[in-house]
Amino acid sequence: MAGRILQTAFFIVVALLIQYCYLEGSVKAISRPAQSYLYNCGDYVINAQFPSTTEVHLTPDRGEDLLLNIYFTDSEIEYRGYIQFWLLDNLERFLKDSKTKSTYDFVSFSEVKLELNKYTGFHEEWTADFNGNLISAKEYWLLIKEPGEAVRLSFFTDGAEFSEQQKKIINHILNSLSVTRKG
Repeated sequence: MAGRILQTAFFIVVALLIQYCYLEGSVKAISRPAQSYLYNCGDYVINAQFPSTTEVHLTPDRGEDLLLNIYFTDSEIEYRGYIQFWLLDNLERFLKDSKTKSTYDFVSFSEVKLELNKYTGFHEEWTADFNGNLISAKEYWLLIKEPGEAVRLSFFTDGAEFSEQQKKIINHILNSLSVTRKG
């Protein structure tokens, strides 16, 4: 019995390592000195610029619908977030279902249709109470190809709202974002 458990655990670890190596091989991060980051994801190149104080990390997180997950954090400016590349049948329905299934205790929530540069999509803003601690979010869901391909750019901060400095930085990152098809 113990041998079977060890064998199963071994195969799980090997599968996770293979998945990690596959992800790292198919999605490569290229960093430039000006804090401009390029990420290759399938047929696309995603580019965004971050302040020099922001740490940007490509993570191995991936799922059936999530193809790319980049986590960023900045302790000086006090924000964090994600750039993610998703395959979704219906973005609007996905967002509605996500909110309905969420276990967050929302203090406020808004969602509006968005046009940003050449993209359309949705902008969500919310504040939620996590055991007496407030967290606020600004999330931008941008359709790259309809139906199906979308980029999520999310920003989070502790507290009821974002500072003016954080809002300016968010706008800079949003305006620097580009998703281009290779070739």
